[in-house]
Amino acid sequence: MKIVKWWIDPGLEGDAYADMPYLYGPALSSFNAVHVGSGEFDEAKGGLWFEEGHSDEDGRQRRKAAGAPDDAKARMKWALRADSKQKWVWAYDQTYGVDFFNPYVDFENFALRLPGFNLPIIKYWDGQGLRYVLRNRSTEQVYLVILFTLYLKEDVNEDGTLKAAALQATSKASGGKGRLANGHGQHDEQDASSFDEQKALDEARAQFAEDNNNKNGSQMNDDDVD
Repeated sequence: MKIVKWWIDPGLEGDAYADMPYLYGPALSSFNAVHVGSGEFDEAKGGLWFEEGHSDEDGRQRRKAAGAPDDAKARMKWALRADSKQKWVWAYDQTYGVDFFNPYVDFENFALRLPGFNLPIIKYWDGQGLRYVLRNRSTEQVYLVILFTLYLKEDVNEDGTLKAAALQATSKASGGKGRLANGHGQHDEQDASSFDEQKALDEARAQFAEDNNNKNGSQMNDDDVD
């Protein structure tokens, strides 16, 4: 968790070693784009398109009243503060558009990708899907769920269908029992216990500092999330 909170989002909370691993963070600091208003319909871009900002004067006033910065990165950092969360209200009668994306998870190589540093996660993966959930933290009411089901290349036929063993394994994984039918992704407790999170964090920090110095001879900028 230390390496994730240090680089990706200091507002995250979770348990990466639970039977159903999870990470939760406040929506206001987690969404890559928050748009107050109905957004823009652009067929060339695939339909509804949301960028950081607002659609009309009412939306602009709502953001201004809360003190939310116009820049997405600045807003995400601003939203980490307790007083910012108190000022921002997700109004029932207001339309919002949001977007999220994650450049840190490398699906092709099953790794957590940081600048100059990759942390393989395949040995900790037991076949469970990657689920994005939008919910009310107080009531735990779920508003939206997006599920990405992950498959190893050898489990997929050339026509895109799943092999029989993969289907059986996926069924078990969906019941929280892990993906053990064909041995792929079986959780290795010894590997998990031997993972040194602090060492990985120190290596990532050192690699980031080295890469940053090579580019501009300076340390981390003041506007980076702390």
